[in-house]
This record gives sequence, C-alpha cells and structure tokens, in this order.
Amino acid sequence: MVMVFGSVLFVHAQTSTVPSSTPDLQLPEFTHESSSIASMINKIYIYALSIAGVLAIVMIVYGGISYALDPGNAAKQGEAKEIMQSAIWGIVLLAGAYVILKTINPDLVQLKDLPLDKIQLSTLDLGGVPTDIGYVSQQDPVGTNNLAGGTISSLAKTLLDDCNKGYNGSRAICVLQTNNGSCFPQDKTNPYSIVQQVSNSQFPWVCSARCRGNNPAKDSSGHVLTKKMSDGTEQVVYECTAGGPSGTVTLSQNLLQKLIEAQRLVQQGTLPKFTVTSLTGGSHAPSSNHYLGQSADVTAETGTFTDYKKISDYFNNGRADAYYEFKYYGALSHSLAGCSPSSDSRGPYYNCYTKNEKTAQDYMFTSDSGNQHLHMNF
Repeated sequence: MVMVFGSVLFVHAQTSTVPSSTPDLQLPEFTHESSSIASMINKIYIYALSIAGVLAIVMIVYGGISYALDPGNAAKQGEAKEIMQSAIWGIVLLAGAYVILKTINPDLVQLKDLPLDKIQLSTLDLGGVPTDIGYVSQQDPVGTNNLAGGTISSLAKTLLDDCNKGYNGSRAICVLQTNNGSCFPQDKTNPYSIVQQVSNSQFPWVCSARCRGNNPAKDSSGHVLTKKMSDGTEQVVYECTAGGPSGTVTLSQNLLQKLIEAQRLVQQGTLPKFTVTSLTGGSHAPSSNHYLGQSADVTAETGTFTDYKKISDYFNNGRADAYYEFKYYGALSHSLAGCSPSSDSRGPYYNCYTKNEKTAQDYMFTSDSGNQHLHMNF
C-alpha cells in the first residue's frame, strides 16, 4: 500500500513526468500569481487531503506491523485492528464526502470567488435617485477649489438643468431660492444666481458677516474702498466679492452633489419640498463655512417640524451635518445646550444651533421664534 500510494503522490509532484495522455494529477503550485482567495483555499484543501491520506496509510502500516509483531497478544492485536479500522474509515470519509457532494451538485466542490464588483457612483441608485454625474470625492477641497477640469461647473449645470427642466420626466421643482439675495449685488447673491455663476465656470459672489444690502467696503478710517477698472474708471468695492477675499472660493463638489440628489427626490415626491435660502451670499458668522462654499441654509416649504425632521434625517444620513438653527425671543424654561443669549433690533433672544429634536420641536416652531432653518455643513 505504501508503494502504491507513494507512487501516486510522487507522480502528482512530478509535473514533467506525467504523460500527456493521463489525467492531470499533479499537486498545485503556490506562486505569486495565486492571488485568488478561492484558488488558494482549493490548493490548501488538495494538499491537506494528500497529507491526510499519507497519514492514514502510515497508521494502517503501523497497525499492520503491530498486529504482526504480537501474534499471541489479543489486547495488542485488538488495539492494532482499531488503529487500522480508524485509518480506513478516515480514508472512506475523506473520499466519500467529496463523492457525495459532487454527486449532489458538482458546484459544491468548486469553490469560486465572490463576484464583488466595484461600485461606481455613475450606476448607483441612491435612495431612488440614479446619479449619472460621475464620482465626486467626499474629501473635496474647500476654500481653494480649482475650476480647472470643469467638474464643479458641470455639477452646477446639472443642478440648474434639473431645476429648470426636471429630472427623468418629473416636473421641474427648483430648490434654489431665485429672488434677490440679502447682500450686494442682490441680483447675484441669491442661491440660484450663485449656482449659475459656478455653472459658467465663474467664481461665485462670497459675502462676509457684515454684508447687508448695498454695503460698500471701508478701510480702517471709514473711507469707501474703490478699485480701478480696465477702462480707467473707479468702482466701489463691496463686501461681497467674486471668489471671496482670496478670489478662489467656490461651491464644494460635495455640496453640489448632495443638492442634486435631494432636488431629484423632491421632484419625485420622496422628500418634502424645501428651499435653499443661502449659500455663499448672506450674512453669517465671520468663521462660517458658508464663506468657504461648504454650507447651505434650508427651509421646509410647510414650515412644520415633521417636514424639517424628514429633511434633517435625510441629510444627516451620510450626506451632511444638519442642524436646527433659529432665534428664540421668548424665555427659556431652562438652559438649553446649543442656545446662547444675544440681541438684535427686535430685542434679546437666544441663538439656537442644535441637533436636539426636542429643543427644535418645543421652541423652533412658535410665534416667539424667527429665522428658522436647517444649517447644513457638507
């Protein structure tokens, strides 16, 4: 038996000595090309099966020798028989399991790699919205976005096309506010105009915290700043400037990507109607991400907590960080995290910036509240 099984294993290992007319019984080789997990497991199984067979044969030989050496010792011969029987049953199980599985279904003994295809955003259906605008990095640069290559401008154009024509046959619903912005130039600082500027490969108007209407920029002495134009004329410099102070700020790719998705859901009736009321054109805190092209303010059309919550949940689900933001001019029953005292022409108020739904539900939708909206960082 040793000679028979040993010769078979020897033939397996000697690829060059196997005649072309015989089945390929050689043991598999492990090479740097064995990158497939399934292939590696198959090869390991064949080697393990071969080793188990050799060990079984060794035990049969050992049992046979023990049986022959103690012809008059019944206990030793019984132990030798058990060793040989166990080894034989081992061989039967090894071979039988393979034969049974292959008889039931040949695919059961053919381990294959799982077909894990790479997911491309161009074919991924996000919440019922197939995005056909290509891959956009989640870590896109902000503050110094480069318009070269047209990625940002093409996204802005897609957002406007969906706004004007609708998507996939649905009626056109524009989530971008189209009326005059709160900062000068008013016809260019509303969200629709800002996205339009970006779609034309232009840097959008970016305001500052002091920007209110027709507000010219002034130096430390209070003198209005002007700049000389190419035609020799002097033009007043306003707080809002194209591209911001650096001249290179534009809308982030992630913001445009997510607004496209959301607008299509609104058009399909899956997401409550909302309006983007501010992008880079508006009066916010000096350090606001609005002035980096990375934030948007959104209001729900119905103004109800239910719709605000649906919109908030949608954007908080891996799309953006959404916060309930509002001014509360009444008295708070107790100190609330995310609400800090302040005042304006209307009087003292609490400026609330929070993700706490109970705070929003209790105070955001009352007659004592103002400037209610969702602030989203993309």
